[in-house]
Amino acid sequence: MIIHNLNINESEVFNIAFNRNVSQGLIKKTQIEVAEVMWVKNWIGDDFYNDLINDQDGDYYEFIDVFLKPIIAWGTLYNNYDYISQNITDKGILQMFVEGGATIIDRNSRFDAKMEILRTIYILIKKMQKYGLSEKNENNLYDNFEINKELEPSIVKYYGSKRTHLKPF
Repeated sequence: MIIHNLNINESEVFNIAFNRNVSQGLIKKTQIEVAEVMWVKNWIGDDFYNDLINDQDGDYYEFIDVFLKPIIAWGTLYNNYDYISQNITDKGILQMFVEGGATIIDRNSRFDAKMEILRTIYILIKKMQKYGLSEKNENNLYDNFEINKELEPSIVKYYGSKRTHLKPF
């Protein structure tokens, strides 16, 4: 069981990945924990992840702050994109509208926006990978650093009847 080990809180998630007019109450610690597992632990593997969460000396503080917290924040936004823009009530699913702005309702535009979030995550993961591999060659703290290559292929998403391939690089 993972319990929010990298200590990113809701406020940090909002400051990193969200813009205005989103209620912070919509993001819960459990959603951040899911993003941490999905976008960090699954990518870097158990050994290096355990090195990070068991760090008592702050050796990985900069790595966590510069690379992992942004990945977790953007991953939280990606994972909860639809949940944030809709409310499930006793009357059904309600689409949220904003004052002074136009809400994107058409599926293709919403899908494109979500794919841009995903692209941001992959760019951040690539930056983390480059840094981690360079440190692995120079610093024994990074001996367990690996990237799960099985997660790296192009993402294929189905949205309605439209099949879209995203090749982030």
